Amino acid sequence: MSNTSATRTCDLAIVGGGPAGMSLALLAAKAGFETVLVDARDPAAEVRDGRNYAIVKGSWQLLEVAGVANSLVDTAQPLNGLESIDGGDHWFGAPSVLFTNDDLGSGEDTLGYMVEAQLMIPALDAAIEQQEGLTRIAPAMFKSFAAESGRVTIQLEDGSEIISPLLAGCDGVNSRVRDCAGIAVEGRSYGKSVFAANVELDRPHRGI
Repeated sequence: MSNTSATRTCDLAIVGGGPAGMSLALLAAKAGFETVLVDARDPAAEVRDGRNYAIVKGSWQLLEVAGVANSLVDTAQPLNGLESIDGGDHWFGAPSVLFTNDDLGSGEDTLGYMVEAQLMIPALDAAIEQQEGLTRIAPAMFKSFAAESGRVTIQLEDGSEIISPLLAGCDGVNSRVRDCAGIAVEGRSYGKSVFAANVELDRPHRGI
């Protein structure tokens, strides 16, 4: 359920409405925690995201428990293998590693699934709207929090507040929750670049 009203209390406040934040919110609400999700994104807006997610087996099971996997499985591509090749210049050649379904052991069918972001986000949105015990405040921006004995008071940019004994920061690599908590991060450049593209193959890839 979505809501934009003022101060409220809950068992768990989550900042960040991406896949991690929404999945956590669904699981917490299903476990009986009164949950508030602060989402900077407007869930009514069209999802424009060309990325694809490689959802490995454990994460796919999480989506099953969250009640989302069934709505994605028909459009997802099974992952039967994952190969990583280092393109660096090494004297012993370009090292690589290949994982296949055989590495899972008996009884497991696939490493996971490839899922389009523009399909997964709406599926999570729909589950959020239907989940009891879960309120989404959106679009809304986290501003700061103050920790006291046994509780945290979270302030949003519009001046409203959330009071909760637990706060989860799921707001990405440049997390404002992490910054407000005083958690230092030491970053460095890997000297690498990433190029991502969707391509059409002239022969079946068989999930590799």
